[in-house]
Amino acid sequence: MVIANGYDRSDAVAQATNAGAAGIDGASATSIGAFSPDGYAPKAGTAGTDGAPGKGGTGGNGGPRYGGSGSLADSNKYYYGAAGAGGGAGGCPGLAGAPGGGGGGSIAAVVLASPGLTLTTVELVAGDGGRGGKGTFGSLLQPGGTPGTTPAGSTPAKSGTFGGRAGFSGNGAGGPSVALAFTGGAVVLSPDTHLTAGTAGAGVIARTEPFTSVTMPASVPGPSMPVLQF
Repeated sequence: MVIANGYDRSDAVAQATNAGAAGIDGASATSIGAFSPDGYAPKAGTAGTDGAPGKGGTGGNGGPRYGGSGSLADSNKYYYGAAGAGGGAGGCPGLAGAPGGGGGGSIAAVVLASPGLTLTTVELVAGDGGRGGKGTFGSLLQPGGTPGTTPAGSTPAKSGTFGGRAGFSGNGAGGPSVALAFTGGAVVLSPDTHLTAGTAGAGVIARTEPFTSVTMPASVPGPSMPVLQF
């Protein structure tokens, strides 16, 4: 504490101006899910993390001194003055939301470890793949709190800073449409066997959050294929 020009003034560190740290962004799916003997496992986006709280505002200086006893040279002197205002609380951070799920697959037939299997007079028709799910940007960051009331003749306290933004949680991949999926050796298809795939599941387009201007990348669509080896 220093005394100058009749005021008691804080020598505290200057007010922090930066918002709380941003959360870590997740990722949108850049590949489709996995085929296995158990079926198809969709590919979801990955989750982001929460932002950090904002910083508290610096407290204000004390008010002008008044009253008191003794001279300035008197070691037993004392003075009175209004306390400085308290600084505002740091703002609440953005909280991360859930990622988008992957779209489901439509697979007419799965053949496992059957090399040389012949399909004769067979018609396999797959439905459409499922759309990828949209990821989320999480809740919006919040501003810092307002400071306390400033005594007359004192330097004002400062508001708290904004909380950090949430990291986004990414988009899920679109699902596949496959008439025949096989593993463990090629399947023989006779001329009178017909394989028809449906429409591939769409991925999710890139989107930008207007307040933070953060862009979440697009996710990939699923494939549409008569035959797929996995």
